[in-house]
Amino acid sequence: MKKTRFNEVVHHLKTAFQLMDQNGIFDSRMLSKYAEFYVAWKIEELDYEVQIGSERTGKNSKNADIYLPNERIRVEVKSSIFKFPQEGWSASFGKGTQITKHKFDVCVFIPFSIEEWWEVENTFVFTHEELREISNPRYSMAAFKNNACLLLYHGYYEKYSNYMESWDDPEYKIEIDLHKNPEKYQENWDKIKEFL
Repeated sequence: MKKTRFNEVVHHLKTAFQLMDQNGIFDSRMLSKYAEFYVAWKIEELDYEVQIGSERTGKNSKNADIYLPNERIRVEVKSSIFKFPQEGWSASFGKGTQITKHKFDVCVFIPFSIEEWWEVENTFVFTHEELREISNPRYSMAAFKNNACLLLYHGYYEKYSNYMESWDDPEYKIEIDLHKNPEKYQENWDKIKEFL
């Protein structure tokens, strides 16, 4: 396996996004796949063997977006463009079954930049256990009832807290901690080692 293959994919996809932007074309569906390749590249740089897409082999390997076959670790990737009505980013876990059925070991959340929508704004790394709370749906803020398990990020706590005041749903401890202590999650790839 070439150590540079995901780096090359990320580079060429970014070039494609820049060309799309120059021609007034935007497709958020492509960004989610780009996020997967971006995370695969970052993990591969740490000397892990990485499988993505149809490469994934082994029991339960296809439960998440990325699989580390030697460690048998499943990595789920979530990404979000900046959403102006909410003035923030959100990672969707649907009805929460990915969490309740333990479909992943590690989750990486990528908020994309406001100005250049293809640029990675942050890279937050969570263990499955840290996100368990998100499996509790918050229906008042959800656009659809089957998509009420959301991880919210607004950049800083005051903005997040002000946004939450307009809803009946509670603030989650993991979101509070993410906003107050982002360094605990920012590119914290050591969380992969917790499963070794």
